[in-house]
Amino acid sequence: MQGVSELLATTNVEELGDLFPTISEWRHIKELAKVLEPMYEATNLLSSSKNPTQGDIRLVFNGMFKKLDHYQRGNHHTQKAIASAICNKLKAY
Repeated sequence: MQGVSELLATTNVEELGDLFPTISEWRHIKELAKVLEPMYEATNLLSSSKNPTQGDIRLVFNGMFKKLDHYQRGNHHTQKAIASAICNKLKAY
């Protein structure tokens, strides 16, 4: 993703230069992608089953919460904030 946007930014500097993420922003994007990975995996796992059972869903959600808890306890502020927001939203359901 970063490589494609770098290519676009270097070939269209005038149009895209201000929209191109900074090094710090890329760091945040990568941290966000790590936190979102469990949701991606859960979505793929549950959507691949024609009839997911309540047990399947519970197992997947428990795995997601465990991974999100790991990020909430980590050292990255961005990951902590995102993981906390996701957990709060999921617990509301």
